[in-house]
Amino acid sequence: MLLAAQGRTYRVHVAGSQALICDRPVPRRDALRKPRYARGLDAAFEKARGDLAARLGIDAGQVRMVGMEPASWTDEALGCAAGAEAAAGPVEGYRLALEAGGRLYTYHTDLSVVRPCPPIEAQ
Repeated sequence: MLLAAQGRTYRVHVAGSQALICDRPVPRRDALRKPRYARGLDAAFEKARGDLAARLGIDAGQVRMVGMEPASWTDEALGCAAGAEAAAGPVEGYRLALEAGGRLYTYHTDLSVVRPCPPIEAQ
């Protein structure tokens, strides 16, 4: 049985006329969910995968993610030359490592923009 009191939920064990309240509150269901950024990261990977497949003229299924790490850049160009002046940061995001045809490619993302870096032509 669960008991809610003062914004917390407790598990209560009842046997006959006795009840025992567990000391630790039950974790809220939303506290057990994966962080929201995971969904955004999946979408960013799919954008990067589609972009790389289109650039190489291959099926997106031939592109796989081989690494990912959090990153911080000094401007909205995500550490890549964008051709135009970018607004100052810091900008938080991720560096994605993709593999296709035995080669590694790096993409930078802030979970809305996905950019090959260095540009594919330069690799």
